[in-house]
Amino acid sequence: MRVNFDDGATAAPSSVVATPLTQTIGHATTTGKVTATPTIVDPGVNNASLKYQWYQAPSASTTIGSTLLAGETSSTLTPATNSEGTFYYYVVVSNSKAPTGVTSNNVTVIVGATSAPSGVSVTPSTPQEVDQGHAPTPLSASVANTGGAAPSSITYQWYSRTTDSNVISGATQIPGANTSAFLPQFETPGVLYYFCVATNSVGSTASNTVKVEIKGQGVPIPSPGGTVTIDNIEWRVLATDTTTPGGPYHLITTARAVAGNSVYNPGSSYIAYADQTTGGVRAAVNNWYAARGDELKSRAYMPNTLASETVHSAVQPAAITAPGTKANAATADVAFLLSWSEASTYLPAAADRILRNTSNTAVNWWLRSPGNISTYAGYVATNGPLGGNVVTASNSLRPALWIK
Repeated sequence: MRVNFDDGATAAPSSVVATPLTQTIGHATTTGKVTATPTIVDPGVNNASLKYQWYQAPSASTTIGSTLLAGETSSTLTPATNSEGTFYYYVVVSNSKAPTGVTSNNVTVIVGATSAPSGVSVTPSTPQEVDQGHAPTPLSASVANTGGAAPSSITYQWYSRTTDSNVISGATQIPGANTSAFLPQFETPGVLYYFCVATNSVGSTASNTVKVEIKGQGVPIPSPGGTVTIDNIEWRVLATDTTTPGGPYHLITTARAVAGNSVYNPGSSYIAYADQTTGGVRAAVNNWYAARGDELKSRAYMPNTLASETVHSAVQPAAITAPGTKANAATADVAFLLSWSEASTYLPAAADRILRNTSNTAVNWWLRSPGNISTYAGYVATNGPLGGNVVTASNSLRPALWIK
């Protein structure tokens, strides 16, 4: 190295220390620096005369084969952070009293993660529900903060659980699902909660969970008039809808009275089915459905609304429910009671409407429709005729629903 011999120096630097000895700097940041501190025996030396030149060394223990860093001629070095890895640096300090310069120690600079990833999220985050054999929307994981790691060095692993939790312990690691994009399985019916774990060299962070439900085809549904057993309950098939997208859907009702007895609307003479949220037959039917098994729930279809009559004790074709229909007295229940029109249309003969309980005794059962006048509720008597002159009696319940 050539130096200015008229620099006014009165002593050579006796030693040079570069600090810190080791540090970790985040990728693509400028947070780290290396500082050279020369020691000069003569306190009167002209420190302004000191010249600096930084080098990159091939290892922590040698300077042989080093690379001069062009332009790095100050007492402080800002290491490059455009690539992850471990790098080694030293500086040579010179003046006219030490024209060949004094070499510092080597320092180690690690470019990479300084903390675990954060802000790991999976989108779409809304629950998905698809039919067996139909692919759901693919999931995608993203990381808001890589923790100082290069984005390309972040690794991903997808997991599933049967419960809504992103705890890795006890979760199922999905083989081969190790990129930020993931397509949930759609061949096996059931509900799974998926989440992704992002990892850098410091640690791992789990994302939010996303629920994906695959609705199975399950037990075949026979033609109207037939019966089918689902979740140990015998159902009677009343109708099939082949026009609503995603179908066909089948309207079924229990072959027996299975949901107990209930007063239509306790403490009230107001019998509108849609406005009952607690205490009446609507609540009883919904509570009964909530306790049912997985297959029934995975196949049940929730209509947008359920229709009911506006004219008391009348058969109204427009008030017969179908998936997606809208009419008066709307509800959004999965399970419901049949209306006067449905009972008349799908069970046209009185003998068809006779309902027996689990003890094989014929019982009265409620409809969701108004009775003869606005303060009465519709029902079916033990021998099958439609009636509409009671509201305070405790009649049996016969849940119905639409199912795939």
